[in-house]
Amino acid sequence: MRNAAALSEWMDEAALERPDSGLASENLDTSQSEQLCAAAAAMSPRLRAVVTALCLQQQAHRNGRKLTDGELDVLQAALEDLADDDAEEDLGRVHGSDELIRAAVTHLVPRRPETASSVADIATSITLDTLEWLEAELPRLGHTVTLKAIRQLGSSNALTWLAESALDMTVTFHLLTTLDEEPVMLAPAQAWHLDEAAAFIGVLGLRTVGALRISAAAVRQQPDLTRSLLRLTIKACGYDSTLISAQLRSLSQENPERTNWSLLYHPSTRAPAPGHAAVLIDDDLLLRALRQGNTWLVTLALALAATAQVPSHLGTRLVTELPTLGPRTRLRTAQFLACRWPDLSLPDDVLVRAGAARARAAALADSLRHRDAHLLLSDPDLLVREQTVRGLTDIPTPELPVLKEALTVPAQQWTCLNCGTVVPAEVKECECGHTRPRVEISE
Repeated sequence: MRNAAALSEWMDEAALERPDSGLASENLDTSQSEQLCAAAAAMSPRLRAVVTALCLQQQAHRNGRKLTDGELDVLQAALEDLADDDAEEDLGRVHGSDELIRAAVTHLVPRRPETASSVADIATSITLDTLEWLEAELPRLGHTVTLKAIRQLGSSNALTWLAESALDMTVTFHLLTTLDEEPVMLAPAQAWHLDEAAAFIGVLGLRTVGALRISAAAVRQQPDLTRSLLRLTIKACGYDSTLISAQLRSLSQENPERTNWSLLYHPSTRAPAPGHAAVLIDDDLLLRALRQGNTWLVTLALALAATAQVPSHLGTRLVTELPTLGPRTRLRTAQFLACRWPDLSLPDDVLVRAGAARARAAALADSLRHRDAHLLLSDPDLLVREQTVRGLTDIPTPELPVLKEALTVPAQQWTCLNCGTVVPAEVKECECGHTRPRVEISE
């Protein structure tokens, strides 16, 4: 592994590499709020919208006043921005969903009831605590239809959904307790604070309902593969697997009937950051993960491969494998290939082109050659343009006109990242109901 940032980038751009939208709920002054919004804008338009909305509602709270109509407009725009996104597109990518939903239900929905539907659209990217809060708040506000929509996302009722989500959590966390079964005597502080275990859970990005379901599916369908990848990930982070598993077992033994795994979602400042231990991921193990197609396992496998010493023949082998992979896995694998072997010839496939575009855009941004991404931004497929924008960070203001001009070239189509369907550019949804990519460049 080259460094800790490399791991966090491949772990779906974990919060280690992003401004924490939770900071927007702190007691920030105007200057601090502006700095936070600027940092968020450099990451993505959606994150900027969320952070801006949360800063405004916090300022209103600090001044003891209601939100103005203009501030409600900002809050509504941020809510609709997240509602228009696919929560499973990238694990952990939707930051601030919990805070934004609570702010919207508290301030926006009572004054603009029609916005309640957007709350349901992002329910899978929130934590169980917020889901339980909605179960109480929405009926109180008279929005039983919205609550019904949330219930229909997972099952016949929200309580069943909560129970299933808790079971998903139990399945995943129980596997983590078995990664290293060597007996160890924990010091009181280790058993009480759980710093190492919480740090590793943070790396894995298991805080949202959607992420829990994907990881639980991996455990149920591919337990051995999941266990192998998790052990390698612990080693790559430089953590002690014996200590982590022992802490998880200690927590589970406190209340076997109802273990409070959510205690691990909030690492303290003592939690160790991921390290940079060199690990080697076996070619066959990597291919098994890619073929299986579980988003979480693919992320773990590519995170390890991206930061390890891998043989050059692996690139050729993966190129041969690309046509057999699912849409999302194909894009992520192409991104990996373009990062590790920039000169490698890749097939002319839109999903492959999109993954490679993201990697190349990131490389251009790193070398301060943002302007050279204009060809990628005028690609006939909107998915390629969207992935390019994701790769372009810290765009200098003088470069913005050239890049925005490239986006004015009419697109011919867009390819759905979920089902792989090619859709005419003017159509908003594919047959499966997935939405057209949104391509925006932040100021």
